[in-house]
Amino acid sequence: MTHPAPFWKTRTLEEFSAEEWESLCDRCGRCCMFKVRSQGSETQHHTDVACRLLNRETGQCSDYPNRLKLVHFCDTLTPTAVRALTWLPATCGYRRVAEGKDLDWWHPLISGDPDTVRQAGISMRGRAIDESKAGKLEYHVVSWPGAPTDADGTLPMRWRALFGGANADLLTPLHPDLSIDLDRMAAHAFRMLELGCDGLRVLGSVGEGDAFSPRERVVALEGLVERGLPPSKIMPDIRAAEAMESLAMARHAADLGCRAAILPIGRSGGDWLETSRQMADSLKGVIHLYVDAMGMPDAVLANVAPRDMTGRIQGLLATGHNAASLAARFAESGTEVLGDDTADLCHLLGQGGGGCISAIANIATRLPAYVCRDWRGPGAAVARSVTGAIAGCLTSVPLVPGLKALLARQTGDSGWLTVRPPLQPLPAPLRDVLFMAYDRARAKPAP
Repeated sequence: MTHPAPFWKTRTLEEFSAEEWESLCDRCGRCCMFKVRSQGSETQHHTDVACRLLNRETGQCSDYPNRLKLVHFCDTLTPTAVRALTWLPATCGYRRVAEGKDLDWWHPLISGDPDTVRQAGISMRGRAIDESKAGKLEYHVVSWPGAPTDADGTLPMRWRALFGGANADLLTPLHPDLSIDLDRMAAHAFRMLELGCDGLRVLGSVGEGDAFSPRERVVALEGLVERGLPPSKIMPDIRAAEAMESLAMARHAADLGCRAAILPIGRSGGDWLETSRQMADSLKGVIHLYVDAMGMPDAVLANVAPRDMTGRIQGLLATGHNAASLAARFAESGTEVLGDDTADLCHLLGQGGGGCISAIANIATRLPAYVCRDWRGPGAAVARSVTGAIAGCLTSVPLVPGLKALLARQTGDSGWLTVRPPLQPLPAPLRDVLFMAYDRARAKPAP
């Protein structure tokens, strides 16, 4: 039995019905991204900055019927316009049909699943920055719109990973009585997401997690979700003195809608492989588990084999050159490897790493986010260089008080200076030295 050819193969654009015309749009959201022209030429470059009407979680216009009234430069796609507009991405269904080409496998009309647009790396979901937060468009030029692929033609881990990209290691604001200020914490978290972070590590080492009891951390997590923070973007730490407490926190996080939790294993590690296996087996089908191996000695991590973790944990958190080494070894296993601010993020992503857990994202969110979105682009190395310079200036002070001092200066909110004992706020003279070093680091040209 032969099936009739699909409508886009048998008729011209002008002959489509209104319903057929709309179905040809794959809802990638790329039409809604700003473009910039090269000085002195008509060459247009794509950016990762979205029109204010684009819902950056769904990739669709939030007010499609009224878009032309609300955004004066919004274009209406017609058959004539499709053939004339040079900025339409090569992946666009309208453009492909106009050029006599078939639709790609990931197009919903072919796959039957709208999510394949995201799976193929075509969608702008999770990759765009709101125009009100972006600053200069020139800083956001990217090498899209082609779908990113590795040498073997597969989608890079950055786009396949559950928590791929730039994840902020969130600072924790405190009230004067040292309890967690959830209103300010939620506002700070929302800002991180608006500026390009893909996820948030909550109450980790940078969030002073060791200073809070399991109960305090559970209440904090509940409070963030109650304030509207998407639980799917949160990775809570489940550190606890007893394994049962860690398991209880993980299960509660799953009940709230979190997709993953982080298990810190400490610097000594002990029999950390066995601990990780037991925790992963206990949480299988409940919540995905990342193992924080950032404090582990190089020699220990060098002996970790993919068979030890594959199928049990979602990913490993590693630091420095360990991250790239692990990413290369785990590349075929599907286990994500996330680095930190000391890792060469471009190299890590090129080796199959999933992204990073960034402390610096608290004060310079766009830099790690920029690298993760377009690590092969010409600006990625520059952004990584500036991030490295900032990380370098923070090595001269305790990390958390240093980050909080910088954030207090940026926001004008001195409440950020408060830390939980045994940490102490930076003395004023040391803050001044840090500020001078930070300003020199940010003086480098950045994308």
